[in-house]
Amino acid sequence: MSDNDVVLTQLSDTTATTIVTMADSKYGRWNHRNVDLTLDSKQNEK
Repeated sequence: MSDNDVVLTQLSDTTATTIVTMADSKYGRWNHRNVDLTLDSKQNEK
């Protein structure tokens, strides 16, 4: 399992997962920082 698979598992929001998947396919590993920011914002909303 890659790090990206773990991140996608942690994202429960289908839309966020879709955006992350699209970013991953378009930019490769560049999007990992954005994924971390998304997870942080989701945790802060709870």
